[in-house]
Amino acid sequence: MHADDIKKIVEELLSRMALPVERIEVVGTSLEPKFLISTKDARLLIGKNGETFSAFAHIVRKIVEKKFSLEGRVAFSLDVNGYQDQKVREMYAKIQVLVDRARTLQTGVELSPMPAYERMMVHEALANISDITTESVGEGKERRVVIKYVKPK
Repeated sequence: MHADDIKKIVEELLSRMALPVERIEVVGTSLEPKFLISTKDARLLIGKNGETFSAFAHIVRKIVEKKFSLEGRVAFSLDVNGYQDQKVREMYAKIQVLVDRARTLQTGVELSPMPAYERMMVHEALANISDITTESVGEGKERRVVIKYVKPK
């Protein structure tokens, strides 16, 4: 599997959606490429609260998995006009505030429900903090992360 192959899949899918794209830039490493999609109609691809974008990314991932007979996590990401990068920055800022709140109150703090990919990012971001643990709770669309303070031993 090469970045060029994934890029062709993204281009074809966007073409079938009749979404005009200015360019698709490939950045990152060959092991984990990131596809930066530039379009004047980003809102059409992003949708309300990013739901259309999440569905698009999921479809691309499933097509890549099937075409290349892959199982499990396929290492690549997509972004539209910097939407995903901005969302990640906002999420990390929010996480830091909630970590501080968990420490101050010495309790658990629940985040809003979020997709699996975002929950994974929260777990990874906080994995090496000794006085903080994370846990996913809830089912389906209501699944969320709880950031918990753990007293140092």
